[in-house]
Amino acid sequence: MKKMMIPLASRMAEQGVWLFRWRSYLPLLLAGLLIVRMIELADNHLLREIPEAWSCLCILVMASGLVLRAITVGSVPERTSGRNTKRQLADSLNTTGTYSIVRNPLYTANFLIGLSGFLYSGDAWLILIYALSFWCYYERIIATEEVFLSEKFESTYHEWAKHTPCLVPQFRLWKSFNRPMLVRRILAREYTSWWVATAFYAGIVTLHHSLRHEPVYHDFPAGFMFVGVSIVYVTVWILKHWTNLLVATATTSTPTHSNAASPTR
Repeated sequence: MKKMMIPLASRMAEQGVWLFRWRSYLPLLLAGLLIVRMIELADNHLLREIPEAWSCLCILVMASGLVLRAITVGSVPERTSGRNTKRQLADSLNTTGTYSIVRNPLYTANFLIGLSGFLYSGDAWLILIYALSFWCYYERIIATEEVFLSEKFESTYHEWAKHTPCLVPQFRLWKSFNRPMLVRRILAREYTSWWVATAFYAGIVTLHHSLRHEPVYHDFPAGFMFVGVSIVYVTVWILKHWTNLLVATATTSTPTHSNAASPTR
């Protein structure tokens, strides 16, 4: 008897179950690749000087990703777009706000945040490898999530997915949020992401200047950004762990009639 062939889409979805659980570790692997490549370029005297204007552009790319994450997290119901890693969760289908212009806004945001460091290197091959690795990795995770959402929300999901792009936003499709933006939720859930992203970028900038034997404070925008975000991080950490100012954000109940949706990110 011939062994039954598993369709490619199903196989990708199966792979996505495992990748979904460990999705937080891909950035570490790619960051390691970036560091090794920068050292190699420096050894071959190919590590180029980075103009301040280019550095500012890289910061804008990262900032756009952080803003997209903040807007998304601040307006979705509880038990959607979360940080769980063991299984899919989606009590409702998110179709407004950022989810009206792209099906996976948090993944799009993560791509932009990571892209900033690779752009700063100025190495075209690194940028291409990053983009392809990100796509191959998250394509399988998205396949898993789409199977879950399709089975749970059926025709409602299919109708939304048919008109909404996967990762590249189409801003003409924008529909206003059906929930208020909760700033306290953004602070409580995203302050660590802000610090990690800026620490990653500042670390790449510092390494670049060190390899070129330049002063580490040579790139003022990156240093200023990292110090500012670090102050925000410490402030929010204190508020979250020593006061009740951010507690309400985490305990806000989700209306049962909400027609929003997406799995965890």
